Amino acid sequence: MTTPLPKNFPKPGWIQQFDADSAREFLPSEAELVPHPHYGRSPQLNGVPLKDAAQFGLYEYQPSWTFPTTRIVAVPSRQNYSQMPRPDYFDVLRKCRNCSRWFVFFAKEQQHWFEELQFFVDSACLQCAECRRHERHRKATLRRYAAMLAEPNPDAVQMTQLLTDTLYLYKEGVLHRQHQLDKVITKVAEILPSHEPLEEVRQLRRKLDLPHPT
Repeated sequence: MTTPLPKNFPKPGWIQQFDADSAREFLPSEAELVPHPHYGRSPQLNGVPLKDAAQFGLYEYQPSWTFPTTRIVAVPSRQNYSQMPRPDYFDVLRKCRNCSRWFVFFAKEQQHWFEELQFFVDSACLQCAECRRHERHRKATLRRYAAMLAEPNPDAVQMTQLLTDTLYLYKEGVLHRQHQLDKVITKVAEILPSHEPLEEVRQLRRKLDLPHPT
């Protein structure tokens, strides 16, 4: 039985890209796609006839929704691969593993990943641009937190930053153990014993002593 494409399916250039018989779930509208800071949110259709584009390497992208007429010819000599390089790149539609929103992994971005950054060609983009940016920020904050905690002669500015990072990382679920907050409280109390954010961290620490509800 043919699975109908939704009535709000994006602009006409998209609809010819897919075989409706293979549709597995409700496809998003263009407005629902998470935007990329450099490439926008819409597939970059280049007008290459489907019959000419479809013969190139689309099997490599399964089971993603692939836009055949977004093809960019690759330069395999610039790629990091073990046996098989990628001859082409195509815009593909993916669902973020973190937030479950749809996004386009653009051919131009793949070209940047595999030919400039030298990521392995079988690497897959599993997160939308917003979730990737959020994850980078969380990791950078964790590195700064560790550096401030290890600082032998901290000043008030550094300890204020440590408190800010601690509160953020607690909210993110990265810091969730008593000894982690104890280290921060001991470190900061030597420089800022009555600082308001320090009291927030102390309150969080006291919450960890409470029994969990059953």
